[in-house]
Amino acid sequence: VLNGRSQEADTAYRFRLTKNYDRIASRNDTKILLNALQVPGVINLKMIPGYYGIGTSAAVVLGADYEASNALVAGVQAQLNALSIPGLNVVAVSAIKVQVDFELLIGTTKSLTTTAQRQFETEVRRITKAFLRSIQIGGTLSLTELETALKERTNVSIRIGRRQGGVQKVFKKVYLRRGSATGLSSEREQLIVNSLSLEASEFLDLGTIDFSYE
Repeated sequence: VLNGRSQEADTAYRFRLTKNYDRIASRNDTKILLNALQVPGVINLKMIPGYYGIGTSAAVVLGADYEASNALVAGVQAQLNALSIPGLNVVAVSAIKVQVDFELLIGTTKSLTTTAQRQFETEVRRITKAFLRSIQIGGTLSLTELETALKERTNVSIRIGRRQGGVQKVFKKVYLRRGSATGLSSEREQLIVNSLSLEASEFLDLGTIDFSYE
């Protein structure tokens, strides 16, 4: 070719290619989701590209409360194996449960009877569990927001934590345990900051709460 001009600039062509890839990926995700929903018990699926490297994707199986049994994951994997997606290896996995254990130091405006204390602790556990489960998979936990929720929603006027060096310590200690919804959990690790950003496949649940009063 001795003369003439390009019908399309290189930058425009590259942009059009990237948009076409996005359309293909979107169609693949929709196809995978529709097939996964055929498995009884599957409520949703979360796709994580590049989970095991280039050309792979994780399909995080979400049942009730983000949990999925081994049978549910196997059922989704069987559906995925029946699909033909060139250049993409999709692996069904269960979401990772992050259980949070708390050590609370409670200060009340009045002394509590044994019955009132038991009811108060039940209420705190209920509020804390609901707060943790309201956080989306891959979301962020804020201990400050949890403290506010406990103070606003309990029937007893409370002060959580201990004042140390002029700073109100929200919780005595907070620990995390990670594991599959149906498997063993890891060793506890202490959360030393006031917030926690979850990985894309992680969700929160309540572990234990130890109460002490002053």
